This record gives sequence, structure tokens and C-alpha cells, in this order.
Amino acid sequence: MLENVSACIIAKNEEKNLSRLLSSIKGKFKEIILVDTGSTDRTVEIAKEYGCKVFHRHWNGFADARNYAVQQASGEWIWHFDADTELEESEYLRFKTFFSLFNKDEYEGIQTVYKNVGVDGKVKGISTTVHIHKKADNIKWIGKVHERVVNINTYTILVPNFQVKVLHYGYSLANVQRDKAKRNLKLIFDELRSIKDKNSLDYIVNIFYAVQSYTALASIEERDKNLKRASKYIEKFYKFKDKIYKESIFLKHFFVYAASVYKSLNNLEKAMFFVEEGLKIDPNYPDILYNKAEIYEIKKDLEGAVLYYIEFLKSMDKVLNQNISVISDYAVYTKSTATEKLPNLIDNLNNKQKVIDDIMEIWKETRGLHIGLLLYSIEKNSNLKKAESILEKLSRIYNEDDYILSLKGLIYQEKGFADKASEFMEKALIINPLNPQANLFFAKVYEKEGKLIEAINFYKTYLETVKDVNIYQKVLNLVKSLKNS
Repeated sequence: MLENVSACIIAKNEEKNLSRLLSSIKGKFKEIILVDTGSTDRTVEIAKEYGCKVFHRHWNGFADARNYAVQQASGEWIWHFDADTELEESEYLRFKTFFSLFNKDEYEGIQTVYKNVGVDGKVKGISTTVHIHKKADNIKWIGKVHERVVNINTYTILVPNFQVKVLHYGYSLANVQRDKAKRNLKLIFDELRSIKDKNSLDYIVNIFYAVQSYTALASIEERDKNLKRASKYIEKFYKFKDKIYKESIFLKHFFVYAASVYKSLNNLEKAMFFVEEGLKIDPNYPDILYNKAEIYEIKKDLEGAVLYYIEFLKSMDKVLNQNISVISDYAVYTKSTATEKLPNLIDNLNNKQKVIDDIMEIWKETRGLHIGLLLYSIEKNSNLKKAESILEKLSRIYNEDDYILSLKGLIYQEKGFADKASEFMEKALIINPLNPQANLFFAKVYEKEGKLIEAINFYKTYLETVKDVNIYQKVLNLVKSLKNS
């Protein structure tokens, strides 16, 4: 147990999520403080079942609720959790080791990386914030929405070069994203109206959040209308860009949103302008690189598209291997870019072999997961022996990646080694119970053995992550056969 750390949660109507979080943190902290802001479901009851100290607070924005939670806590340090998150045991142990060693007098907070998980159990995005901080009078939360913790004397917070990862399930469903975006916009405009100094950092940051929320909303409803609203605040924020610290995540990701919005509005010239502006600040920022590749692809410039998709993969490998602080909405596309998009684009290049040779040199130098997957995907149709050698190296380096394990399972299946295939597919399912290749594999195995209930269950799990009309019809037929028997 972390004797001097209090876990703090603010929640409202979170009965669907809360048990998952509390199961993952129970017994790990000095206490668990839960501030309820008006639940009408079983949130409070569940919290008490897990031994939380429950307090109630009228809703006045996120910062107010977090500050109130801190006031109730007795720990010297506070770790804030959202109700729709989960702390993995390995990350808790890693943090515990670090926390026992680092200089607590020198720093004020610790960064948290949120791995945003989709319905398929895969990480769809990565965001970084400070959700762990010292309890002190000068450390406060500010902001009604997209709240942040700061030292009120310096308006920043000192953190060590360490990050702890937390799983986040809050953005896995479109309706949840829509509701949060609309809720956030209301809070953002309330805050903008209340800020008297229109040149203040608070005002500028809330303009950024307006861009972010309208961009998210455009992917769900009223696409063109919300894109145009986003573009209005993009132009407004850009005028303030020199007031933002150049290494700020806000500034870097602003250029991602700006490029994406103008690309979607089919204004490629303006989209490329914001890409180039963003790359001046950080030439390796993955989401900006992805936007540049997409713009080249739209313009039918295959060589440019291939070059920058490769740069995107290199950048994502660096982020994942070195725990670099980054917000990424495009992490979801990393594996599909490596295994589908890029191999197809490269196949249509006139200088195809030179590009493949260049990728091989990058792989030898970096041993990156996604560069390796790209090389495997290119070679598997022309040089299976070479492809298997690459996959073998990948599986030794990334032996906890369920996708790599399922690929090895498929190779053993193709070679007729059923037991070996099952072994790797089982390992993949242990790491990710929603792995589509493994679920489809076992569904077919059980169907062949006549175990229809088991087969149907695996097919259903497969359909949670893959829209496959043929498998959907197969499940209907199997259910019908089961009823008839």
C-alpha cells in the first residue's frame, strides 16, 4: 500500500464504470475519496461497498470538485482517477517503486498517460496530463472543463521525467463522445464569458478547447457546420500562438486539429500550411506527420504519402518505446497503416525496391514495432521465409503484444501445427480478450468440433470488433441450428 497517497475520484452516475476502477485500486492507497456530484444511480452505494469515503458536492465545474476532493484527503500526495479508468497491476507496481525513490521535495506532480481504449480493447489514442500531485496550499486545480493542476504562484507544475499509464474507457462509444463534447462546449463558453482578460493564458487555452470539442463533434454529427465552427476558433487561436510555450502539448496539437479541419473542408493548401507550421515546432510529432501523409495521398502524390506515413510509424514507435509525452488521436491507425495502407501504397511505387531497402535499414536501426510490422507485411507475400524471420524477431522483442502473438498463431495454423497455433492464440487472448484474430480462430475450431455454444460466443466477441456480414449471418445460422437441435 502507498501509505502517504490518497486516491481521489469525482463521479456522477458512474455505476457502469465504477466497480472496474475500484477493483483495480482497492487496497493500494491510504484511502479512497469519492466526491459525488449528484448521482441518481448506484454510484454512492458501490463506492461504499468498496470502502470509499464518500462526500457530496454541488456541481460547479471539474476544478472545484477536484479541489474539494483534495480538501477531504489526508495523504501527502493525491492521485486523481476518473471513474471510467482502470489501473493495471504492473503500472501500480512500477509507480510504487519509482515513488519510493524519487525526490519528493524537488517536484510537485507526476504525469499520467491515458491510454484511450476503444470497444475492441485496443488503444485508440494517447493523452498526457498531471493527475498525481503533492497536497499543498499552493497546488490548485483550475478550469471548469479540461481542468489542470498548477502551482498558483508559477502557473505551472514541476514534474520528473517519469510517466505512469492508466487505461481510459470514456471515449469508446460515439454517443459518449457526443455528450461529452456538448457538455464541454457549454462549460467552455461559460468560462470564456467569465474571463475578463482576453489575452490571458486561461482565455487562450479555452479557445483551444473550443477547437478540440467542435472537431470531435464534427466526426459524430452536423459535420460541415461543426467543422466551420472549429475553423472560426482555429483562426482565433492562431493569433495567440506566440503566447503559448513552444513545447506545449496545446500548441502542438492545435496544429493537428487545424490541419485535420481544413483537410476535411477540402482546403488542402491551408491544411498543409498548418502542417508545416506544426512541424517547425516539432518535426517528429506523429499526428502532424499523419496529416501530412494524408494530404499527399489525397493529392495522389504516392511518394510523398509513403515517406510521411513511414515517418509517422517511426514517430509512434519512438513514443511507445521511450514514453514520450504526446497526445495522439491517430494511434488507432498505427497498425492498419503498417499492415494495410502502406504495403498497398508501396506496391504501386516505381521505386518500390529502394523504399523497401530503406525500410529495412530503418528496422535494423530502430527495431520499432510498427516498422517491423510494415516490413513483415511487405515481405509475407513475396518472401515468406524472410517475413517469418522478421516476425520471430518482433515476437522476441514485443512478447506482450497480442497482435504479434496472433500473427504467429496464424502462421502455425497455415503450416498445420494446430496445437502451436492454439498456444499462441490463447496467449493473445490473455493479453487482449477482444483480439479479433484469436476469437475468430477459436470460433472456427469449436464450430468444427460441433461445440456450437462455444463457437457462437467466440464469433460474437469477434463481431464486437469487426463488422463482418458473413460472420454475422453464420452466427444467425448457428443459433438457428442450435434451436432446431
